Amino acid sequence: MPCKLCTIDKVHSFDFMDPLEDGTLVIYTAPSKSKEDTSRSVLHYIDHFEDTKPNKWFWILDCKDMKSMNLLTKYNIDLSIVNLIQTTYADTLLKIYIINPTWAIRLLINFIMPFFSSTLHRRLVCIEEIDTISILKAAGISDKTITKILE
Repeated sequence: MPCKLCTIDKVHSFDFMDPLEDGTLVIYTAPSKSKEDTSRSVLHYIDHFEDTKPNKWFWILDCKDMKSMNLLTKYNIDLSIVNLIQTTYADTLLKIYIINPTWAIRLLINFIMPFFSSTLHRRLVCIEEIDTISILKAAGISDKTITKILE
């Protein structure tokens, strides 16, 4: 069941895009577009990740316009999300595409990478803006979805 806040007003900026032909779900998240600070609560992520069950899914995390943040606070929250993905969604999450990563996001990824399982490490893909279209197309994501993401 979709988050009521996001259904009405995209409060957390989680969008379910058009699924792939095989039924794989595509979730797009843009924290800088959120109307509420989702970075402070893992619960927002859990609510949206639960909506993927029992399907296979891709997560596109758009870091465009994300400001530098208190990395120590963010680090603890991101470790919680990493642990959640590794323990609860490892069988269904196929890839995490991080697009438009800022320097702070790259630094954060480097800090938390040692806590990734080898499986999660292989599933994480950082994409520079110039590569976004070709990499997402290669994953089978539709032109319509890619256009919506890049708006």
